[in-house]
Amino acid sequence: MADPRLPESAPFEEKRPRFPRRIFSALTTLALVAGAGYFFAIPADKQDKATLGLHYLRGGDVKADPRKAVELFQEGARAGDRRCMFLLAQCCERGTGIAAAPEEARTWYLRAANAGDADAIAWCQGHGVPLKAQASTP
Repeated sequence: MADPRLPESAPFEEKRPRFPRRIFSALTTLALVAGAGYFFAIPADKQDKATLGLHYLRGGDVKADPRKAVELFQEGARAGDRRCMFLLAQCCERGTGIAAAPEEARTWYLRAANAGDADAIAWCQGHGVPLKAQASTP
């Protein structure tokens, strides 16, 4: 039964959930393809590299490109983004988009944990890696 408070010709509520995803997809594709340096009107140096990298890693809105994802994670990790550090560690550990490098993975897990990433802290605790240990530069 239709809601009497809404006009009969307003099916906006039914279409609403798909609308933001389409805009997100279009903006993401435009920003990535055009190389304009903007993602949702955020300058390239302030982008959330982790989110953008995950889009490349998983595919969907953009063509999956694990190497590009790793590049973004590396940029973010070097800039101090703890989530990028964790994601880069996972890629190094698994060999996703980069050659498997367990020692480099351990270093990035430790850096992410020391920066406060909860998943990295759990990884370190589960693997017997003491926190606050000095991580060498990979």
